[in-house]
Amino acid sequence: MGQWTNYPNGISVTTATGSVAGHINGTTGSFTGTFTVGTLNSTATGTGGSSPIGARQTMTFSFTSAATTTYYLPPFSGNIVDIVTTSDTTPRTCSGFTVTASSAGTVAVASVALAFATAVGQTIRPAFTSVAVTTALAFNIIVTTAGSAANFVAAITFEKTA
Repeated sequence: MGQWTNYPNGISVTTATGSVAGHINGTTGSFTGTFTVGTLNSTATGTGGSSPIGARQTMTFSFTSAATTTYYLPPFSGNIVDIVTTSDTTPRTCSGFTVTASSAGTVAVASVALAFATAVGQTIRPAFTSVAVTTALAFNIIVTTAGSAANFVAAITFEKTA
């Protein structure tokens, strides 16, 4: 085992191997070498180079029933791996919800209808295709038409690939 030293702004290991039983929490920093993990808590979030490959981060987006195209930067380069939507109340509909990887990029969600009819808090996971996104290009949320005046939320989960 290594000798752990607790500095005011972090920890260091004075030998080649160290171990921790419990949690390691951090907000910034870097790591080089081999890092072995028994159980990885997927609630960890990070941006850019500070997130390990396979890390996931969910971004939420609000939109109304007005037709619009909105551009967003992903938290890191990777894939869209999940999309969930909800509305402020029911019944509410949005007849044209689209998500693309860039303005002319691959379509993740192809103009699907969102119909919230059962209860407040209902969620809809539209059919989607996992697409690659990069920090060099914005991805788009497009609302082409809407049925009733409403406020909607979409949560899109990204997984880092490089």
